[in-house]
Amino acid sequence: MTRGEKRYEAPSAADDARDADGLSVFSFPQAQGRARDWFTIKEAEQAGDFVSLDRPIQSGMRSPITSPTTRAGAGKAGDRVEATVRAWINPELGGLALVKLTMARIQKWHPRAADNDW
Repeated sequence: MTRGEKRYEAPSAADDARDADGLSVFSFPQAQGRARDWFTIKEAEQAGDFVSLDRPIQSGMRSPITSPTTRAGAGKAGDRVEATVRAWINPELGGLALVKLTMARIQKWHPRAADNDW
């Protein structure tokens, strides 16, 4: 986001029409907590200390594995982790945005990865 650019994001519906459930409808204190969390994430993103949830899983996995400091100390273990990510995670989940990764998606992927059925 560039300086001066505005971003609007509604975290949920207001509790005016329905009772707050903490999932899709929040009470005022819950909404305040979500807003604080959102601002903390945005501050970290701007400082470069946070991997955006909109980025593909593959790019988030690549950063720590291939960083020079990690690679220097990791040796063969680092090579194994990198090979595992390339072989098992990237083919099916690597292009998926982290924000879209759900438990159901992982549960669908996991048995296929175990059986190597792709």
